[in-house]
Amino acid sequence: MDTGSKSAAPEVETRWVFISTNREIQLAATVASYFPDSTQYVCFFEFPDVEYPYTGASDFGTDGYISRINGDRAAINIGNALAKIQPEQIVLLRLTEIEKAYLTAHLPKSIMIELDSPAQLQKRLEIAPSFTGEVRAKPEEVTRGLLQARFERKKLVVDDLADALPPSRFAGNSGLIAIEEDGDLHDLAAINFAYSCGLDVALLPPTDKKGLFPLARDLNEWSRDRSHHAYQSWKRWARAALRDIDFTRYEFATFFTTGLPYGLFLSNSIPCSHVIKYLDAGVQILNAIALEGDSYRFGNAVLFSPQLFASEEINDIRSSCQTAGLRIKELLGAEATVENLANFGGYYPYDLLHICSHGGETDGYFSQLKFQDRQGAEHLAEYYEVVGFGPVRGDRVMVHQKIIFNRMDGHRWMSEPLNTFPKYVFEDLMKAIKAENRDAVVRAPHRSPIALSWRRPIRSFDAGADHARF
Repeated sequence: MDTGSKSAAPEVETRWVFISTNREIQLAATVASYFPDSTQYVCFFEFPDVEYPYTGASDFGTDGYISRINGDRAAINIGNALAKIQPEQIVLLRLTEIEKAYLTAHLPKSIMIELDSPAQLQKRLEIAPSFTGEVRAKPEEVTRGLLQARFERKKLVVDDLADALPPSRFAGNSGLIAIEEDGDLHDLAAINFAYSCGLDVALLPPTDKKGLFPLARDLNEWSRDRSHHAYQSWKRWARAALRDIDFTRYEFATFFTTGLPYGLFLSNSIPCSHVIKYLDAGVQILNAIALEGDSYRFGNAVLFSPQLFASEEINDIRSSCQTAGLRIKELLGAEATVENLANFGGYYPYDLLHICSHGGETDGYFSQLKFQDRQGAEHLAEYYEVVGFGPVRGDRVMVHQKIIFNRMDGHRWMSEPLNTFPKYVFEDLMKAIKAENRDAVVRAPHRSPIALSWRRPIRSFDAGADHARF
């Protein structure tokens, strides 16, 4: 299917949407190939592997806290996205009973269907695809197999003995979707999006999220004097991944990435946008399509900037908003606070929110925590702490605590040796942090900016969440 310069937002298939886990990517990719006759965007959402039962709430420091938070957050985000299109049926692909419980707590169970095979797909959903052949792909090349199958209107067959497949599809279209090839549901959603929009696709080498940990600090160092040597190593890595792509052929490019800012390394030679994959690419795509087709507008814009830099894009953004006829609320300088961002970002009706913080970082504390795990073994955790405060209502105060782990028992956080630790060690670490045993924690002020301190806090004392319903 070659669609020339087609790049408008596609229509969305609303008869069915699909939810699966990455462990079932072969089934999900095969099912995705069963829509050769449709140019609509077919929704696939990734649900995280969840081992702990749904309870409706999870207290910080309890076993399964992170797992339950991930499961509940995924179910809410998927539900919020689906509320925009009101699908007729929600198809679950081999989810466990524990995983399904998170979804049924937030989504209407009456329209859910469970499928275990493509054969059931044809029988229960009455889908009769007209394939032009089949594409056979090795399990480790399931993303490449789906890419070829979708654009050639063929059936995907996973085969251990299949030949190697090409990693790209260049057909002279106006835009490019570049996807870090992880063989997961995010790859699948991105390919479906590219197919529905008629865009070229290039698969890039995967990047390890753990390996990207120093990226923020390296880019921060480089931004100060443009001479930091680490930037050049990141740039060489990115450009090597992009060496087979002629970007001069395209009007724009969108990267589905774990975190590498490819546009920066291309010096923004063409307009580039980035989708962070682990935030669920399927949800982000559907939200963007729904917003594009929404004729209702508030007519408001919120511009947020601490104004820490002599040269910022805030003036250009303001000018563009004025040209578009938007009413502008500015949160600049002293008004660019966490409290104002939370209030205006969460309650104020706006069409555009622009945050010009450039990943601003702050100081805090360096802490060492000694604790025993449930088997009696002793451990030493080292981490940075950033604490923020803001009035909520009356005499109540919201306290945000951000913890940036540095080392565990001498091993750098997220390094390979920590993969050998039993899972309960990290569960017990969270319990020890919650316990706040003053004799076990040694804190010292850290007067320099702490890398990653601008990210989401690990916990807030006095928080709530709202979500949309069907």
